[in-house]
Amino acid sequence: MSDAPTSDRGNALPLVLIFTTVIATVVVSLASYSITNLKAADVVEDRSDQLTAADAGMRYAIDQLKLRNAGCILDTQQAVLPGVQADFNGASAAVTCERITSGFEGISAYAAVMTGEGLPGGVSLLSSQSGSNQKVLGGPVYMSTIDPSAFTLGPDVKIEDGPLLYHDPSATVPCSSVAASYVPSNLVFEPELIFGPVCVSVAWEEIFDSPEVPDLTTLIERDGSLPLGSSPPLPAPQGSFTDVSGAGGCRVFEPGRYTTPPDVTGKDSYFKTGDYLFDLPAGNAEVDVRQAVVTAGIPNPLTTPGGNDIPNTNRCDQQQAADVPPAGEFGATFYFAGQSHLNVSTQGSLEIHTRQQGVADYVSVQTLCTPNGTWCNPSGGGSFVPAKASTVTAPAGPGPNFLFTDSGNNKEFVAHALVYAPLGQIEFGNVSNTATQKMLGGLIVSRLVLQSSTSATNFEISVPTSPITAEILLKSTASKDGRTAVQAVVEYRPYEANIDDRVKINSWRVCAQAVCD
Repeated sequence: MSDAPTSDRGNALPLVLIFTTVIATVVVSLASYSITNLKAADVVEDRSDQLTAADAGMRYAIDQLKLRNAGCILDTQQAVLPGVQADFNGASAAVTCERITSGFEGISAYAAVMTGEGLPGGVSLLSSQSGSNQKVLGGPVYMSTIDPSAFTLGPDVKIEDGPLLYHDPSATVPCSSVAASYVPSNLVFEPELIFGPVCVSVAWEEIFDSPEVPDLTTLIERDGSLPLGSSPPLPAPQGSFTDVSGAGGCRVFEPGRYTTPPDVTGKDSYFKTGDYLFDLPAGNAEVDVRQAVVTAGIPNPLTTPGGNDIPNTNRCDQQQAADVPPAGEFGATFYFAGQSHLNVSTQGSLEIHTRQQGVADYVSVQTLCTPNGTWCNPSGGGSFVPAKASTVTAPAGPGPNFLFTDSGNNKEFVAHALVYAPLGQIEFGNVSNTATQKMLGGLIVSRLVLQSSTSATNFEISVPTSPITAEILLKSTASKDGRTAVQAVVEYRPYEANIDDRVKINSWRVCAQAVCD
């Protein structure tokens, strides 16, 4: 009798369970690995998008600096560049910039600064009146505020090759750009797609302090005429001018302190190279240029290689050519104390050439001020200046302008260097299309009024090209399920003629999680 074969029934189920478990484990592992890879890929993609967005923002910021369109050229705190915030492949980017050196001298870089000092509520800082000719401000412009009353513009005013920077006094960091909505449509920018209003957190007193003032106590007091043929030394006070005879004649004035207005009415005149202080009494405080061509100082060959803009041919050009100041000195600076102010009236022309004061200030006209620890630099004479500070304010006071070119024909004024009157008003009156009105070193004034008969070709308020350098910290931060930043330190020269020479990159780094050590 044979035994029956052993049955395998019951063994298959365990084997199936084992194989199923093994296969399930492999599948789960593969799925988990795939999910991990997908998550890693998402992270890599997000980080790639962050880096791309941060890099794009940084390159945009550098382009904006090249176009001189950045509030951080004034701010020492962080300021947002205009138009930078945008999305790149779903990642948002924002760029801030911060000036980290003090090498940028605002006073030499701005075509026009309106401080608004002393203005009552509702009075505009910038006004253009009558006529149809557009006025051009050639370079960056600064205003102490923008509100509904900041502008009263008739004809267009154009800001060319620069932004309009305005002070935002709020505590928000970065500053708020809400006030830009008050900029009227007839304030135009060129190029219009590049420049526009930009807020900054810095008040004018922190930027546009008064230029360096020499010791004016050393100036010789001038009074009356210096007889032809006489020579110093003369008893003080000394004569103020000499009449040179000949065809047409020329009245030649000496540098010094004037307590009576210089008499140039009906007499073409030349003011020798040097410093002039007009310390005139109330009631007789106006320097009036009337029915005469007046030239001050010899031209600086670096800034005025072409000589005079306004010809002065009645022997005054000969007196200018014969002027021999100390080596390296050019031009003239007119200082004004008390109620002293300037008026260019009937058939009057005044041209003041560039004069250097101190290390780097170039000044044609300046009102003196009382030292106050912020914007006012005193004269080297110490206690001399507080008693002699200008008291001309806008819109009250003599004129009510500190400087006024009267309406009518042939009123001309050319300043080749800075006109500095931060508490006063300057008004260019309605004059003929052939008249020349130029402020070629910029101006700093409380309020600016532009009448409009002067042609756009003969009217110019601009800033010269100057070697300005600042170091700027740029940080472009991008966010997309995390943050990445690109940080760069650049050397900034905004007034280089070649646009590619305006920015030099000193460092460029990527900061993980937007944290830069």
